[in-house]
Amino acid sequence: MDITTDGKFSNKSFRQVVITNNREFTETMTITLDQHTCPRCFGGIPNDLQRGQYIGALSRTDNKTYICSDCGTAEGLEDYFDLGCMSQAEWRVNQS
Repeated sequence: MDITTDGKFSNKSFRQVVITNNREFTETMTITLDQHTCPRCFGGIPNDLQRGQYIGALSRTDNKTYICSDCGTAEGLEDYFDLGCMSQAEWRVNQS
């Protein structure tokens, strides 16, 4: 399975993700993440229960991408204990 993205995501824009399944035939599925979808886990921003009600956490990876509260907490703990948080290349939206 290959996943390609347009490389842009912020709370003011949409990110388009194209998933291609390479078997006997090619099947393409497009997922559009809105401003209230976390690119790190595909959960709601700030969380699934209060999706879109207020701003989420600012990612430590670039200080401009908004992520859900749980991923913000995880990044903070990763940064504190592991001396660095998960890179954006490892985020679910960028996994193949």
